[in-house]
Amino acid sequence: MPRAASRRLPLRSFAVYYGYGPLPGLERMDLAILEPAGWRPQDVQTLRQHGVRTLAYLSAMEVTGEVLREAGLVPADLLRPGGRPWQKEDLGVLVADPRSVRWRRHLQARAQDLLAAGWDGLFLDTLGDVEDPLVAPMGGWLVPAAAELVRLIRGAAGDALLVQNHGILLLLPLVAPYLDGICWESPPLGPVGREAWVGWALENMAATALHHRLPPLLVGLVPPGPEASTAVAALEALATRYGGLAYSAPGDYTSGVRLPDGSVVVAAR
Repeated sequence: MPRAASRRLPLRSFAVYYGYGPLPGLERMDLAILEPAGWRPQDVQTLRQHGVRTLAYLSAMEVTGEVLREAGLVPADLLRPGGRPWQKEDLGVLVADPRSVRWRRHLQARAQDLLAAGWDGLFLDTLGDVEDPLVAPMGGWLVPAAAELVRLIRGAAGDALLVQNHGILLLLPLVAPYLDGICWESPPLGPVGREAWVGWALENMAATALHHRLPPLLVGLVPPGPEASTAVAALEALATRYGGLAYSAPGDYTSGVRLPDGSVVVAAR
């Protein structure tokens, strides 16, 4: 079935920004991926009036303590490699089991709430957890369960935009029909041949994206400094090589945005 016109992403530029809005310069982007907690509905609407498509960040697997309580999750709703809940201590999050009915209902409701608030679509993050070597023994059921989760979110989202981050090795072929874009955050910037899996992953991502007419997006963190221009050029070259589009965040995702002309707008503190 052809993708609805509202779900097409003819992009020349995009940005990822998880700080507070509004932020001057974002109106020059075709697509803005934003943390919804930092934006008022009227500021999102202003971006849309400038022709910017807006995506709200939504973690599809990893849950903070606040989200855990909000969704009413219990230990049985969490992914348990080795029999214990998977806790990413460096991030302060737990990982949900994509089979959990409570978690699925929470994500569907959250998706609908965000779209009702005026966002053009969703940026689904953390689905790459299903491809982590830690859970490789679970892959036979875990990856299809994550694909079903994406299918349910697509149903809740209707014709809104869905862009997935990571999950490009095993999950992407199963969920591509539900998506409108695929993103790889922080791909290695060294020679592609250095690690065989990197080249294979990029080829797989590009081929699947081409088949399903999805724009492939590459995102990198490029701190300010003398090497910044080299790193930005390397990411852009990698994206061009595989038919995609690149965005280099200026150091992190909250301090500002890098505009299409290469200049950086710093967020107010």
